[in-house]
Amino acid sequence: FTPRPFEPAPGLPDPAQRNADIALYAEEIRAAAEGRGYRVADLHALAVKHSKRSPDARFTDNGMHLSEYGYEATAPEFLAALGHGWADESP
Repeated sequence: FTPRPFEPAPGLPDPAQRNADIALYAEEIRAAAEGRGYRVADLHALAVKHSKRSPDARFTDNGMHLSEYGYEATAPEFLAALGHGWADESP
């Protein structure tokens, strides 16, 4: 799986430069996995898509660690990328 970008958090430095580096790592991980025929749980793309769609909703409480909402939003797509799902159940 690819690393998620950091979210801005009070009292912490702006994560923009770190996130630019993380985006490069995510791209390389994605390319390496796909080149070998492996599944990729692209948490980076999921977080970027989510932040554009819902800019006020946050995956984390502190910029790094997933909140309850972050786990709820991430788990179904993570499992789907690995070929699994919740069936018709919610997590």
